[in-house]
Amino acid sequence: MWWALFTLLAFAMAFAWAGRERDLTAWLLLAALAVNLVLNATWSYLFFTRQDPALALRELVALWVSVAALAAVAWPRSRVAAALLLPYLLWVTFAGFLNGAITRLNPGA
Repeated sequence: MWWALFTLLAFAMAFAWAGRERDLTAWLLLAALAVNLVLNATWSYLFFTRQDPALALRELVALWVSVAALAAVAWPRSRVAAALLLPYLLWVTFAGFLNGAITRLNPGA
């Protein structure tokens, strides 16, 4: 699933970046993308490597906000880009429900 989401993310960023002025919104878009990629990698590390689902769940909230912020920043530059980010937002939402269930079912983990 992640390859599809990252492909959509790449296309979204290409749509939002291409043929537009390099104004403040463009640089905010790059900053939002960088934050999002760091948070995405951090969640994977916390959940899979450290095996700390409770901490990963707290971090996932920040990841969700970063995806929503990325879509919001992309919206004025390209509505197509913002729409391409919706599956990513839905997947992070779904991952949050799974992560939450794992956290509740393993209270000492």
